[in-house]
Amino acid sequence: MSTAPRALKRGFTLVELLVVIGIIALLISILLPILNKARERANSIKCMAQQKTIMMAVIMYCGENKQTLPIPPAIGDTYQSYAKGDRRNSLMYYMMPDNSGAGVLDYKNGVFWSYILKGADKALSTAAPNKMLQTTMNCPSSAYDAYRWIFWGGNTGVKPRNFTYSWNIQMWGSSPGGGLPGNQCGIPAVYWTVVTKISQIKQSAHKILLVEELAANDGECWIQCKDDDDVPAIVHLGGSNCGFADGHSETLTPSQLGFIAGKSFQKATQDLSAQAQQKTRYYFSLRE
Repeated sequence: MSTAPRALKRGFTLVELLVVIGIIALLISILLPILNKARERANSIKCMAQQKTIMMAVIMYCGENKQTLPIPPAIGDTYQSYAKGDRRNSLMYYMMPDNSGAGVLDYKNGVFWSYILKGADKALSTAAPNKMLQTTMNCPSSAYDAYRWIFWGGNTGVKPRNFTYSWNIQMWGSSPGGGLPGNQCGIPAVYWTVVTKISQIKQSAHKILLVEELAANDGECWIQCKDDDDVPAIVHLGGSNCGFADGHSETLTPSQLGFIAGKSFQKATQDLSAQAQQKTRYYFSLRE
């Protein structure tokens, strides 16, 4: 009895397989930038939420301390005893002695931590640094790692760093007595004075207190003073998130802040034109 011949099974030819692979590669190349943008938008939203948490902590702190602003630490401001009357006895938090006091925050000492995380002042003195505090102080687009870029007096390099956000230098200044140096950074001297109370800030809805720094070295940011160590981190689709004195957070471009976007590590440089300097003062000069 004869049987009908079986139909031959036909597989993909090499050309067809290459065409399919090419189509898949093309789709990936189209979708990947879209997915990256979506991820960055999510990171930006999370970053702004963290900044809002920090700014609400500032407002609560001021409400409980006669409108007095918390004082950020400078390089080397570690947790220790200082002379009576020295502002470093009452900083919002401190720097660790690691890396000569730059780049590493002390997440165990400082009254400000309890305003971000309830009960932190009671727990941190005996516990390891709280991961929630570290998460809050680090932008998700610059995820925490033991070693990251830090700018400090031209000593650029990968060093220990455990935070992203820093504070406007006009919040009490950088010297032990709380006064600012003579350099007014192009800001009229009448406006270049320390601000000790949140009520002294003019137009708080557009005054930036919290800065998302590219390679922060301490808690103070001289962003309005053409300080190459203190520049905004341009990580959110061409923008940088900022925390304002009224409690909100907002994404601003380098141009809006009076900067020019750069390519090296996405490092921006300050635009020295009169118009750009006015933009910088609009956001950072707290008494104008």
